[in-house]
Amino acid sequence: MENLIVSGKYYRKLLKWREKDIQRAKKKFLKKGRNHLNHPRLAEFFAKLQVEFSDKLYEIKYKCSFTLYLYLYLKSQAKSYYEDEPNRPFNISQPINVNLQRIVNLSGIARNTVKRALEELKQLRFINQCKYVSPEYHNSTKEIMLVNDLFMLCYDETHHCVHFTIDPK
Repeated sequence: MENLIVSGKYYRKLLKWREKDIQRAKKKFLKKGRNHLNHPRLAEFFAKLQVEFSDKLYEIKYKCSFTLYLYLYLKSQAKSYYEDEPNRPFNISQPINVNLQRIVNLSGIARNTVKRALEELKQLRFINQCKYVSPEYHNSTKEIMLVNDLFMLCYDETHHCVHFTIDPK
């Protein structure tokens, strides 16, 4: 990643190019084999989720087909630290209890696929596992904190991780 000084004219061109790139990535994602348009269980699960998300999420090259949908489910469960300001988007959510079996029952997706998607979200840095709250049993619920996709800056293909910014614009 490099910083460049760009004039207003070229900045507007870069923004247009970026928007075209996002639309191209969205089109490519929707042509994949397992998505909410051509998989009935994912379509049902996606329809239940009433959450806003950025089209930048389509730029990420997911290894697991369920990763995007798991992120959207977790985002629908997330609560902001700014409870007195409901219109303000959260950057990091309050800790969320993640019960894998509940997600498996809601989505109809195999348990190992859900585990793989959760691990990929950790690798992408969308979730941070709370290490100070250790589960009583090894297979009990996990405590995680979620990072909002509105603060996503870019996706790094070489390291398969996402970089975030403080400013949501």
